[in-house]
Amino acid sequence: MKYELHQLEEMVAGDSTSRPEQEVIRIKQVFTEMALSRKKHNILRRYYRFHRDGLVAINSLLETTPRTQRKRVMLTHTSSLADWMDQHLAQFLSAATDIDPDDLDDEDIDGKKLITSFTLQELGVLLRLYIEVGVLRIRNQKAMSRFMSRYIVIRTKKVPATFSADHLYNAIHSPAPVAMNSIQATLNEMLTQLNKLRLEARRKEKGKK
Repeated sequence: MKYELHQLEEMVAGDSTSRPEQEVIRIKQVFTEMALSRKKHNILRRYYRFHRDGLVAINSLLETTPRTQRKRVMLTHTSSLADWMDQHLAQFLSAATDIDPDDLDDEDIDGKKLITSFTLQELGVLLRLYIEVGVLRIRNQKAMSRFMSRYIVIRTKKVPATFSADHLYNAIHSPAPVAMNSIQATLNEMLTQLNKLRLEARRKEKGKK
């Protein structure tokens, strides 16, 4: 399924001259057509949740400083779109919370996929760090993005969702400030856990002597 928020993301980055109100109207039309389609509800739920999470990321970026007039105008339109989704598409979003987080028997989810609670933007930052420090040696990042999109599922609020390779590629090359802050907090927590593991290992070594 096509990801519909690219234009809005380009507007946030300042790379588009399109008017946000026109783009929001277009997206609403697309979502309405999806709601009226004959696609299965589990597919529609994931489709809407994927885009809803994308709007959360866009709004977070628009709320960062400096709070320019352009950001304020865009935030008005993107927030209204998020509210519209919550109100008019609630039947697909609310039903999704009934999914068991450990149930991977759905026909659209391969049980062999890796499930992460990272957002797409956070996953992009993490992969960028792996590449920068040489942990991942990648010759073709677009090929890697395609591979990751096949075998990784993002689970937000118990909703499994796939993502596009192009969207992940963009997240790697243009790390979102909010996502970088979140990853830093995760890394700090990992360091705390690492220190606990070291202490536990030392205790075990002392116990053997």
